[in-house]
Amino acid sequence: MDFFSNPKSLDAVLFEEAHRSERQLNTIRMVIWLVFAVVSLGLALVHGVMPHSETFINIGWAIGAFVSGLWLRKHYHPMYAILSTAMDLLVVTWVMYALQVDTVASKPVEATHALYASCLGLMLTVSANILRPWRAPIVIHTVMAIGCYAWLLHQFARIDLALIFDVIEFLSFCGGVLLLVYKQRNTIRRVQERDAFARFLPGPIVAALSKDPGLLKLGGEELEATILFADIRGFTTMSAGMTPTEVVAMLNEYFGEMVDELFRHNGVLDKFIGDGLCAVFHQLGPAEKSATGVADVPSQRAILCALGMLKRLDALNVRREKRGQPPLKIGIGLHSGQVLAGNIGTSARMEYTHIGDVVNVASRLEGLTKDAQSPLVASAQTLMNAREGQFVTRDLGPLAVKGKDETVHVFAVSAGTP
Repeated sequence: MDFFSNPKSLDAVLFEEAHRSERQLNTIRMVIWLVFAVVSLGLALVHGVMPHSETFINIGWAIGAFVSGLWLRKHYHPMYAILSTAMDLLVVTWVMYALQVDTVASKPVEATHALYASCLGLMLTVSANILRPWRAPIVIHTVMAIGCYAWLLHQFARIDLALIFDVIEFLSFCGGVLLLVYKQRNTIRRVQERDAFARFLPGPIVAALSKDPGLLKLGGEELEATILFADIRGFTTMSAGMTPTEVVAMLNEYFGEMVDELFRHNGVLDKFIGDGLCAVFHQLGPAEKSATGVADVPSQRAILCALGMLKRLDALNVRREKRGQPPLKIGIGLHSGQVLAGNIGTSARMEYTHIGDVVNVASRLEGLTKDAQSPLVASAQTLMNAREGQFVTRDLGPLAVKGKDETVHVFAVSAGTP
């Protein structure tokens, strides 16, 4: 990881979160140092003595935190996290040294307590890394804090075997902070994966994948699946008389209804293609059921989903007609067979999709719906495993499909009981 040289190569979400956290942390640092300065100055004035050197150190570093905060509003580099806390450690060490010198001179009995208080101060400074998603600063600052603490003990001739226990405390504390940062990064990663899946998977399956990622292998695998292609008829002619804003509003409303129905049947949204969509139905897990309670038979769910889409379209058209808008007509084609599912693209941008002859045939079948005078057609392969009862079929016979040498046996499908 190019932590030190190229911050732009880092994960964008982590980078933005680190920038936000650093601004918040800087505000906290500025307030704490300012409070220390005010308290120290107030005690000096109450006792009628000259302010101690640590008072001016606190004031100076509070001003430094304010100035760096102005820079942080628009800029950020991960190295700032290391440098700012490193300076905090040095300032804490110097303040503790100055405080120890003053305590030895005025209250020798309390000198030991003031010295060992530096251990807590250094640990609290290292704990600032909890707000940072990087592991490198934690290790660097822990080593630095141990060095500063050892230096303080050396200055007052307190180094002995007991230092080993203090070092163990520092390292244990470092381990706890590292664990918190690891959990933070892991949470962000899981949220990113969930959001990526949620783009094309229904909610119940996303939840199942969160518990068992092995249900869906993204490396690429062959699956038995049913492909659904849906397209708006006459979209080009209809959109020609509409503004871009009206076209987008119409498509968003239409796709919203179609995708909701798709997810009800545990369908996978492969992609939007202009005014059309491609969806996939395959078995994701044992005994998986859709929101409708239908057992996991991909072709059965695909047919019921297509019929549900047509029913939702009727309801949508009622609303459109009330608004004085023309009704929408769609065609849906279904075909089943082996597809290859996996990530397609480059390392910079990859998309989970399905490829294969089955996808092409489903697209061609959708194009036959107008000539078949049916909004929904399905191949014999799709109907082979589907259980009739909620739909009826009309045999259209073997039809020539563009791009294929052999014909495909096609059926028109409609809702009803045979």
